[in-house]
Amino acid sequence: MAETSRPVTPLTAPIINADGQLTYMGQDGQRYVIVGNSEAIEELDQDTDQDKNQDNGS
Repeated sequence: MAETSRPVTPLTAPIINADGQLTYMGQDGQRYVIVGNSEAIEELDQDTDQDKNQDNGS
């Protein structure tokens, strides 16, 4: 019988890693990759870049 995985509570907000994957750190100390809509991830990445530019005064 296959073992079922248990839900993991996120400890951090999702971030986009160097490989362009949306990830978060779980309560168990492991980093998880969120699999989903690549267009939504690209949009999120653009929003993050805009926020960084605003924080830097650009």
